[in-house]
Amino acid sequence: MKAKAAPHKPPPKRKDLDTSLRSRTWFLFLKAFFSTLNRVISVRNGFSEQLFRHNEKPNVKSDTRNSYFVGIPEKVREILKPFSDSAASTSTDRVDQLTNQFDALEIYEPSEGFLNAPDIQRPEPTKKEQVIYEVDSSQSLDEALIAFRMTCKDLAEVRKYISNLWLELVTLENGGPTRDPGVLAVVTNTAVEFGRSIVEDVIPAF
Repeated sequence: MKAKAAPHKPPPKRKDLDTSLRSRTWFLFLKAFFSTLNRVISVRNGFSEQLFRHNEKPNVKSDTRNSYFVGIPEKVREILKPFSDSAASTSTDRVDQLTNQFDALEIYEPSEGFLNAPDIQRPEPTKKEQVIYEVDSSQSLDEALIAFRMTCKDLAEVRKYISNLWLELVTLENGGPTRDPGVLAVVTNTAVEFGRSIVEDVIPAF
Protein backbone atom coordinates (compact mmCIF):
# COMPACT_ATOMS: atom_id res chain seq x y z
CA MET A 1 0.00 0.00 0.00
CA LYS A 2 1.56 3.26 -1.08
CA ALA A 3 1.03 6.25 1.14
CA LYS A 4 0.17 9.58 -0.32
CA ALA A 5 3.33 11.46 -1.00
CA ALA A 6 3.75 14.94 0.36
CA PRO A 7 3.38 17.74 -2.18
CA HIS A 8 6.64 18.44 -3.91
CA LYS A 9 8.18 21.79 -3.06
CA PRO A 10 10.77 23.38 -5.26
CA PRO A 11 14.17 23.59 -3.61
CA PRO A 12 15.16 27.05 -2.42
CA LYS A 13 17.18 29.13 -4.78
CA ARG A 14 20.79 29.84 -4.00
CA LYS A 15 20.12 33.58 -3.81
CA ASP A 16 17.33 33.15 -1.25
CA LEU A 17 19.51 30.85 0.86
CA ASP A 18 22.39 33.34 0.90
CA THR A 19 20.01 36.14 1.88
CA SER A 20 18.62 34.09 4.76
CA LEU A 21 22.07 33.25 6.04
CA ARG A 22 23.17 36.87 5.86
CA SER A 23 20.05 37.94 7.75
CA ARG A 24 20.73 35.34 10.41
CA THR A 25 24.34 36.51 10.78
CA TRP A 26 23.26 40.16 10.99
CA PHE A 27 20.69 39.35 13.65
CA LEU A 28 23.27 37.53 15.79
CA PHE A 29 25.71 40.43 15.41
CA LEU A 30 23.13 43.01 16.52
CA LYS A 31 22.12 40.88 19.47
CA ALA A 32 25.72 40.48 20.68
CA PHE A 33 26.53 44.16 20.06
CA PHE A 34 23.63 45.57 22.07
CA SER A 35 24.13 43.02 24.82
CA THR A 36 27.74 44.19 25.24
CA LEU A 37 26.74 47.86 25.02
CA ASN A 38 24.08 47.50 27.73
CA ARG A 39 26.55 45.67 29.94
CA VAL A 40 29.10 48.51 29.61
CA ILE A 41 26.49 51.13 30.50
CA SER A 42 25.33 49.09 33.49
CA VAL A 43 28.89 48.75 34.82
CA ARG A 44 29.59 52.46 34.40
CA ASN A 45 26.35 53.46 36.11
CA GLY A 46 27.10 51.19 39.05
CA PHE A 47 30.52 52.74 39.69
CA SER A 48 29.24 55.20 42.31
CA GLU A 49 27.28 52.47 44.06
CA GLN A 50 30.45 50.42 44.36
CA LEU A 51 32.20 53.36 46.05
CA PHE A 52 29.45 53.73 48.63
CA ARG A 53 29.44 49.98 49.22
CA HIS A 54 33.16 50.04 50.04
CA ASN A 55 32.80 53.18 52.21
CA GLU A 56 34.82 55.27 49.76
CA LYS A 57 34.27 59.01 49.65
CA PRO A 58 32.98 60.10 46.21
CA ASN A 59 35.15 62.41 44.14
CA VAL A 60 33.51 65.14 42.11
CA LYS A 61 36.07 65.07 39.31
CA SER A 62 35.94 61.30 39.17
CA ASP A 63 32.13 61.33 39.01
CA THR A 64 32.26 63.94 36.24
CA ARG A 65 34.64 61.86 34.14
CA ASN A 66 32.59 58.73 34.79
CA SER A 67 29.36 60.50 33.77
CA TYR A 68 31.04 61.67 30.57
CA PHE A 69 32.10 58.17 29.63
CA VAL A 70 28.66 56.81 30.52
CA GLY A 71 27.02 59.38 28.27
CA ILE A 72 28.94 58.25 25.19
CA PRO A 73 27.64 54.64 25.06
CA GLU A 74 24.16 55.89 26.02
CA LYS A 75 24.16 58.23 23.00
CA VAL A 76 25.40 55.41 20.81
CA ARG A 77 22.57 53.20 22.05
CA GLU A 78 20.03 55.97 21.41
CA ILE A 79 21.25 56.51 17.85
CA LEU A 80 21.24 52.79 17.08
CA LYS A 81 17.93 52.16 18.83
CA PRO A 82 16.08 51.39 15.56
CA PHE A 83 18.51 48.56 14.91
CA SER A 84 18.04 47.35 18.47
CA ASP A 85 14.28 47.17 17.99
CA SER A 86 14.70 45.22 14.76
CA ALA A 87 17.11 42.82 16.45
CA ALA A 88 14.64 42.22 19.26
CA SER A 89 11.71 41.66 16.92
CA THR A 90 13.54 39.58 14.33
CA SER A 91 12.96 35.86 14.67
CA THR A 92 14.85 32.89 13.37
CA ASP A 93 11.72 31.58 11.69
CA ARG A 94 13.01 32.67 8.31
CA VAL A 95 15.84 30.20 8.52
CA ASP A 96 13.59 27.52 9.98
CA GLN A 97 11.17 27.95 7.06
CA LEU A 98 13.73 26.74 4.56
CA THR A 99 12.39 23.90 2.50
CA ASN A 100 13.14 20.46 3.84
CA GLN A 101 15.18 18.58 1.25
CA PHE A 102 13.51 15.30 2.31
CA ASP A 103 10.04 16.50 1.32
CA ALA A 104 10.60 15.13 -2.17
CA LEU A 105 11.00 11.59 -0.85
CA GLU A 106 8.01 9.26 -0.99
CA ILE A 107 6.90 7.23 2.02
CA TYR A 108 5.97 3.59 1.59
CA GLU A 109 4.12 1.50 4.18
CA PRO A 110 4.82 -2.24 4.52
CA SER A 111 2.21 -4.57 3.07
CA GLU A 112 -0.03 -6.83 5.15
CA GLY A 113 1.77 -9.89 3.85
CA PHE A 114 5.08 -8.55 5.07
CA LEU A 115 3.69 -7.64 8.49
CA ASN A 116 2.02 -11.05 8.95
CA ALA A 117 4.97 -13.08 7.67
CA PRO A 118 6.36 -15.59 10.19
CA ASP A 119 9.66 -14.90 11.83
CA ILE A 120 12.67 -16.41 10.16
CA GLN A 121 14.20 -19.16 12.25
CA ARG A 122 17.77 -18.39 13.07
CA PRO A 123 20.21 -21.20 12.37
CA GLU A 124 21.57 -22.91 15.44
CA PRO A 125 25.29 -22.78 16.01
CA THR A 126 27.08 -25.79 14.66
CA LYS A 127 28.26 -28.26 17.26
CA LYS A 128 32.00 -28.58 17.39
CA GLU A 129 34.02 -31.17 19.14
CA GLN A 130 35.50 -29.93 22.38
CA VAL A 131 39.20 -29.42 21.88
CA ILE A 132 41.52 -29.99 24.80
CA TYR A 133 44.94 -28.41 24.57
CA GLU A 134 47.78 -30.00 26.48
CA VAL A 135 51.41 -29.07 26.89
CA ASP A 136 53.83 -31.28 25.04
CA SER A 137 55.36 -33.42 27.77
CA SER A 138 58.17 -34.77 25.61
CA GLN A 139 61.54 -33.36 26.63
CA SER A 140 64.97 -33.73 25.16
CA LEU A 141 68.11 -34.82 26.98
CA ASP A 142 69.40 -31.25 26.99
CA GLU A 143 66.29 -30.01 28.75
CA ALA A 144 66.58 -32.76 31.36
CA LEU A 145 70.22 -31.88 32.03
CA ILE A 146 69.38 -28.19 32.39
CA ALA A 147 66.58 -28.99 34.83
CA PHE A 148 68.89 -31.25 36.85
CA ARG A 149 71.59 -28.59 37.04
CA MET A 150 69.17 -25.85 38.11
CA THR A 151 67.64 -28.13 40.75
CA CYS A 152 71.03 -28.93 42.23
CA LYS A 153 71.88 -25.24 42.32
CA ASP A 154 68.63 -24.33 44.11
CA LEU A 155 69.06 -27.12 46.68
CA ALA A 156 72.64 -26.02 47.32
CA GLU A 157 71.46 -22.46 47.99
CA VAL A 158 68.84 -23.70 50.46
CA ARG A 159 71.40 -25.92 52.22
CA LYS A 160 73.88 -23.06 52.47
CA TYR A 161 71.28 -20.71 53.94
CA ILE A 162 70.20 -23.21 56.63
CA SER A 163 73.83 -24.02 57.49
CA ASN A 164 74.58 -20.34 58.05
CA LEU A 165 71.60 -19.99 60.38
CA TRP A 166 72.71 -22.89 62.57
CA LEU A 167 76.29 -21.66 62.49
CA GLU A 168 75.18 -18.38 64.01
CA LEU A 169 73.48 -20.30 66.81
CA VAL A 170 76.61 -22.20 67.88
CA THR A 171 78.94 -19.23 67.41
CA LEU A 172 79.20 -16.92 70.38
CA GLU A 173 78.71 -13.28 69.32
CA ASN A 174 78.35 -10.45 71.79
CA GLY A 175 78.37 -12.83 74.70
CA GLY A 176 75.70 -15.29 73.59
CA PRO A 177 73.71 -16.97 70.78
CA THR A 178 71.91 -14.73 68.31
CA ARG A 179 69.22 -17.18 67.15
CA ASP A 180 66.37 -19.00 68.84
CA PRO A 181 66.63 -22.81 68.34
CA GLY A 182 62.86 -23.15 68.05
CA VAL A 183 62.72 -20.62 65.24
CA LEU A 184 65.61 -22.30 63.44
CA ALA A 185 63.86 -25.66 63.66
CA VAL A 186 60.75 -24.27 61.97
CA VAL A 187 62.84 -22.56 59.28
CA THR A 188 64.78 -25.77 58.64
CA ASN A 189 61.60 -27.82 58.28
CA THR A 190 60.18 -25.26 55.85
CA ALA A 191 63.38 -25.36 53.81
CA VAL A 192 63.26 -29.17 53.61
CA GLU A 193 59.66 -29.08 52.35
CA PHE A 194 60.59 -26.42 49.83
CA GLY A 195 63.48 -28.51 48.52
CA ARG A 196 61.23 -31.56 48.27
CA SER A 197 58.69 -29.61 46.18
CA ILE A 198 61.47 -28.51 43.82
CA VAL A 199 62.52 -32.11 43.28
CA GLU A 200 58.94 -33.26 42.69
CA ASP A 201 58.48 -30.62 40.00
CA VAL A 202 61.47 -31.78 37.96
CA ILE A 203 61.02 -35.55 38.35
CA PRO A 204 58.76 -35.82 35.22
CA ALA A 205 61.67 -34.53 33.13
CA PHE A 206 63.71 -37.68 33.80
